[in-house]
Amino acid sequence: MTKTLLVLILMAVLVFVLNFVFGMIPMIAGYSLPLALFLGISLGFYIYTLIDNRIG
Repeated sequence: MTKTLLVLILMAVLVFVLNFVFGMIPMIAGYSLPLALFLGISLGFYIYTLIDNRIG
């Protein structure tokens, strides 16, 4: 797998996991999808830059 495909899969997994976690908290359950998208993509891109700088 290429690094880009690996990171896109990682971003998707992070979004699903964060959406599940935020959905279980009643106070922010209504905002779980936007929060999960924002944090999942941001963390995934951060991990991508870490991997890219270390390997490349």
